[in-house]
Amino acid sequence: MDHQILDLGIIESPQQFHQLGIFVLDGSGSMKSSGRNNISKADEVNIAVRELLTRFKASRIRKNFSFCVVNFDTSASLKTPVTEADSIDDNDNYDPLVGHGKGTLVYKGLEIAKQEAENFLQNAPQGGVPHSVIILVM
Repeated sequence: MDHQILDLGIIESPQQFHQLGIFVLDGSGSMKSSGRNNISKADEVNIAVRELLTRFKASRIRKNFSFCVVNFDTSASLKTPVTEADSIDDNDNYDPLVGHGKGTLVYKGLEIAKQEAENFLQNAPQGGVPHSVIILVM
């Protein structure tokens, strides 16, 4: 009996939920100081965000996730709008000091995060997969 091997390629899980991860990155002047790895805290944040995005982008369940990035000091700015994990630029520069470097008003960053979270949840399709948001301050 002759058996054939069928190549199914990469099997991805269907979307079962949609979670938005919002990174709120501290771009205050204190992030210029040295962290644990003898590089600036801002560089450590940049590396951590890139590595985390790479893990999600390569994951078989990536269709369940989207991300956005907010930077703050005494003001806040939306660095990356809501973007699906498989489309996110995991090689971008996520250094929170770019365009920042003043004081620490975390609530400024959280205000933008709240707006993004509310928009994401309010625009979830009726009858679709469950939507949720997680906010991570770094």
